[in-house]
Amino acid sequence: LMRGQHRWDEAEQSLAAARLILAPQDTFSGLPETELEAYLPLLIEEASLMHATGHEEEAIRILEQAVSLFMVAYSEGDPGDYAAMQFARARFERWRIDGHDLAREAPLLAKGLPAKPKGLSSCELEDLSMRLDLMADDLEAAAVHAAYLSDKQYRDPEYLDICLRAGLCDDGA
Repeated sequence: LMRGQHRWDEAEQSLAAARLILAPQDTFSGLPETELEAYLPLLIEEASLMHATGHEEEAIRILEQAVSLFMVAYSEGDPGDYAAMQFARARFERWRIDGHDLAREAPLLAKGLPAKPKGLSSCELEDLSMRLDLMADDLEAAAVHAAYLSDKQYRDPEYLDICLRAGLCDDGA
């Protein structure tokens, strides 16, 4: 919410405080799965904030940290829907910064998006699907997702910014 209102300093302070609570020394060994599930989106949101405020190198460093965490946490077996969703978010954030696809470093996590993931609304899934279609340069498919989100009156500020920049929606979305 703070990010959507361009309250960057407050958002950065909130993320830093949450980071200290979840992983005070940035060490991930021994973190319970529930804390990992809270920490992954925090890292991705922090990287997105760093990118939005012009700190691309810091954003890349944080996303690399997230990939390392993914690789440690999900080194054995299927990472599951939750990890696939979070990794897709991290992939898009990195691609948006410099065109690099993190799937090269973590092919295990580059699986497709689940049809009905737990804890994610259909709008969030459509938003993420639109972002991945933009990465694949499939504007036609991205436009289908954007039209769905427009019909649902989805107003996530980051989505709207991406949608406008891609030319998939207008100011009224």
